[in-house]
Amino acid sequence: MEKQHFTRYRFIDTRTGDLIRYMSINDRLDDHTDRLKKMQSQIFNEIKIPVAAIVYELAEPAS
Repeated sequence: MEKQHFTRYRFIDTRTGDLIRYMSINDRLDDHTDRLKKMQSQIFNEIKIPVAAIVYELAEPAS
C-alpha cells in the first residue's frame, strides 16, 4: 500500500493569537483552499468566532 502524504494547517484566532485547531489534508487533493474555507465556516458555527478573525497557515509537515 502506498504511503499517503498530508499537508498540515493550523487555524488561529487573529484577535487573541490562540490556536483553534489543526487540519491535515491529503496531498492528492487539489482543493485545499476550498476545504480550508469550509473549515473556517464550520469553526464559526461551532464556537462563534467571526470568520474574518480566523486565519489558516501551514503548520509543520505531517505525514
